[in-house]
Amino acid sequence: MVTTRSNAENPNTMERILEMLMEDQPNRDVEQQQLETCFARLEAMMENLFKHSDDGTPKGSVNKEETPKNHTGEGKTE
Repeated sequence: MVTTRSNAENPNTMERILEMLMEDQPNRDVEQQQLETCFARLEAMMENLFKHSDDGTPKGSVNKEETPKNHTGEGKTE
């Protein structure tokens, strides 16, 4: 059998939940700022990679238009 709480208990529970959320807000703000800082650094790193590549493709990425090369730098032969 399921028991339900009386309506008198619900406001107290809701108040406690609200208090807990309000207490935790500064932590969430700090975490959000850390994530934003990390994301900005990643964006800057990606921009730097694109700037320093020859054709706008980051070094080490796959370019499907080029012929695969062997270790001597020559085109792959079959």
